Amino acid sequence: MQVQIMKEDFNMLNEYRLKDVIEQERSYLQREFQVDRIGVIRVPVKVRGKVVGQEVGGVAVTFKRPVGLEYFGLKAHLEDILGETVDVIVVDHLEADMAVKADVNYSLSEVEFL
Repeated sequence: MQVQIMKEDFNMLNEYRLKDVIEQERSYLQREFQVDRIGVIRVPVKVRGKVVGQEVGGVAVTFKRPVGLEYFGLKAHLEDILGETVDVIVVDHLEADMAVKADVNYSLSEVEFL
């Protein structure tokens, strides 16, 4: 399974603030939205075509069970707390080798699960 994500689609988030929110809200997210694992997606930063670093581009999440409205509730909850748009990407447990693209290829190993 391939997912294409363009860097310009992301609203770059403050990494430390996002991690703090995830840590503080972890039990609530697990209970209310059936979150199993949640982490930070990093996307490459390019200058003149050369990758010079990474920025936070969104949130990767796995759920304890198939969900529907919980996904939208999770997204809305994170956006309310952070006060900005949050891209939430659902990662299927069986697709651990899934590749995510943001101008260059990088793998799911670029997700830091907290």
